[in-house]
Amino acid sequence: MHIWPGSPYPLGATFDGGGTNFSIFSEVAEKIELCLFDDDGTESRVTLPERNGLIRHGYLPQIWPGQRYGYRVHGPYDPASGLRCNPSKLLLDPYAMAIDGENEWDEALFSYRFGEPDSYNDADSAPFATKSVVVNPYFDWAGDRPLRVPYNDTDIHEAQARYDLAVAQEIAAENQLTTALEVLRELTGIYPQMLNALRDPAPLQMPEPADMEHWVSTALASNPLIAAAEFATEAARDEISRQRAGHFPTLNAVGTYVNSSDNGSRFGSGGLDAEDTILSLEFNLPIFEGGLVQSRVRESQARYRQAQELLEQQRRAVVRQTRDAYLGVEAAISRVKALNAALVSNESALEATELGYEVGTRTSVDVLDAQRELYRAKRDLATSRYQYVLNLLSLQQAAGTLNEDDLERVNSWLSEQAESVVPADVVPNEDPETTGSAG
Repeated sequence: MHIWPGSPYPLGATFDGGGTNFSIFSEVAEKIELCLFDDDGTESRVTLPERNGLIRHGYLPQIWPGQRYGYRVHGPYDPASGLRCNPSKLLLDPYAMAIDGENEWDEALFSYRFGEPDSYNDADSAPFATKSVVVNPYFDWAGDRPLRVPYNDTDIHEAQARYDLAVAQEIAAENQLTTALEVLRELTGIYPQMLNALRDPAPLQMPEPADMEHWVSTALASNPLIAAAEFATEAARDEISRQRAGHFPTLNAVGTYVNSSDNGSRFGSGGLDAEDTILSLEFNLPIFEGGLVQSRVRESQARYRQAQELLEQQRRAVVRQTRDAYLGVEAAISRVKALNAALVSNESALEATELGYEVGTRTSVDVLDAQRELYRAKRDLATSRYQYVLNLLSLQQAAGTLNEDDLERVNSWLSEQAESVVPADVVPNEDPETTGSAG
């Protein structure tokens, strides 16, 4: 079998339409044999003739895609130094694009004999080893061809895609804002055109005291929903006693006063005046009412148990809400601090990207990406600041301590200058009694 010098690159087995170039890298090999296998497993060996630095290579004409192959490496065998060159072991091509078969885990695959880790195993591993396969790098594109779009045009297409996505997101945000304004009008009875935003920086303070269990205890003692559930439970318990009283005898004092006057008829008969006072005692002893009283008592007992379960459910819900709100305040404070740092970093990144664009090392899309990340950081920071306020109010609400002073304190965190919040395509009600500004 005649082998030509071939080329050191590319590494691996490369089919060019008339034959295949084989190239492999090795630092320690003294000789590398290329092993070709027929369909029946017959092996043919040929030594790679050329060496270029640490790369051995050769070209075999008439070697087609589908040819199975492997390598045998001759060189030093010193396991203590990590050198295990053993030509009796067939090696896969590390650059192969395809392989054939599976390893059969015979002792011949190992460089040592089982039970003797320091021994040298010269058994041939080829019958049990996976083989590398030559592949066809060509593909029938059926008339298709690369688009060959200029690089500057790809920037335009990417920028247009980003713009279209931003427009869609803006529409969704405006719709969300309009819905929020409608909810606010439902609560206040006015359509706010101006709102005061949070001052920057707004105070970020942990709840006082900074003890979650204290807030939980306060909520269990003061939450109005728990108090309402407790009153409902007491009323249900009293209802049992009231229904059970249906078995008891009753004694009622009854008083009746009658005063009647008759002036006579038109035929001249005399009139009659009568006055009567009746006092009596009525004694009622229920004997049997067909099970009505017992049925009502059982119903009242069931409603009492229901009220107890609802009370327990309300307590658990308040504990969860209180813990969630407290943890939300903690998380919002940490998130605001982190996003403040991220905002500074994104501003620096945008400046660096713009400078790179000016000197030609960055593209316009890179600048747009940096701007997007900056605005995203601003949005996330604003969201976290408002979330802090909402979590703080939710905590005080769950604890049953929310009052006008707390709302006044939040109002003091708002800026004095109101900002318009009405989207351009929304026409609010111009009635002065139903429009206005809110803090």
